Amino acid sequence: MNLRVILCLAVALPAFVFAADPTIDNSAGRSVGSTKEERLERLKELKLQQSKSKVEAETREKLKALDLSKSEVSSYAVSSEVPLSTLLIPLIREAEQKEVSTDWSKMQFVQQNNFGRMLEVCQLFSDVMPVPTAFPLHMPPRTSIRPGHGEGWLVVQDGPTHAFFSDPSLGYVKPVFSIDAHGLSEISDMKSLSYAVGRKVDSAAVPVRCYYFYARLGEAVINELTRFSVAADGEPTRKQNLFVGGDLQQVVRDAFTSARYGPNRYEPYPDVEEFAQPEISKGCRLPTLLGIQSNAVDWQCGGLMVDPNTSTASLGGMQILGGNTFFGKSVTLTQVDTFELAKAMLSSERQQIAQSESTEQSKSTALTKGKASTTATGSTTEIGAGAGVGSKGGN
Repeated sequence: MNLRVILCLAVALPAFVFAADPTIDNSAGRSVGSTKEERLERLKELKLQQSKSKVEAETREKLKALDLSKSEVSSYAVSSEVPLSTLLIPLIREAEQKEVSTDWSKMQFVQQNNFGRMLEVCQLFSDVMPVPTAFPLHMPPRTSIRPGHGEGWLVVQDGPTHAFFSDPSLGYVKPVFSIDAHGLSEISDMKSLSYAVGRKVDSAAVPVRCYYFYARLGEAVINELTRFSVAADGEPTRKQNLFVGGDLQQVVRDAFTSARYGPNRYEPYPDVEEFAQPEISKGCRLPTLLGIQSNAVDWQCGGLMVDPNTSTASLGGMQILGGNTFFGKSVTLTQVDTFELAKAMLSSERQQIAQSESTEQSKSTALTKGKASTTATGSTTEIGAGAGVGSKGGN
């Protein structure tokens, strides 16, 4: 009931103010005339915009088929080259923050094509990705306890910074262990270990899956952007600049949505699992607790190599994540005026646009003439009546 009252007041209030305001010019003729002219102009602009949008949608593939060179397209650019990462990463971060959780035990496997679960677990751009460690397969030879016994209480005094292991336990998502020696009895899982060393650590299972997933997600977005583009410059498999119509941020958002939900969407399952299990089974070179403490945290499982300090990952020597690279591809985007490009490059579209503009202009002219004719007729009638009265009175 309250909502209805508020809505009624909102509707009635403007009428009340209009009637009470003595400063408003109530000259009906001027108001009606100017309003019609404004509506006419708005209608004309709307029709032209609809025509423009239609041409952009219908001619995208035709423009792409022309295989236009960079020099041909660049003259219609309305933006400079923008790295994809500057537009995509904020969107991924936004999606991550909608799935905030720290319960990694939920991800036993990536199932049911669950993007939300991967974003929830990994949080690559919203949080600090855990560093996989060789502990407890590798035990530090000597340790001590930092005074105060707070976070980062464990001090490792010597030993190697990395160790190589090939063990099934490396693939456990949430390993639990029991330790009696070396004064480490308080450490029983990766959460308590993270507190002890003062840095987020984990088994290899989660980071391997996460880095691969984000690389493939970025690649899927690039594939969608390629479909949206009207021209491209560079090598599709390495570095490329895509020319697209429309606001760049919105285009990337649409591509991101399409990569998640569209008909050609990327499906994490079984792709992530089919990658992670074999790579981990090949063995992993992981930081020991001394390596974690010394910030020597680069690691490798199979062909996947990761440097957490630079947030980069490579697979078989090919960079798959980091900077502006997603699964070996580096893409920049340039916004172009597709409407003007079509007018210049496609004769059929140029004729269609010209005809559309001419039609709308003709309608506008006809309406304007109609209004002028009506006004003139009204004026003539009024003058005639006045003359007749005056003549008769003179007699």
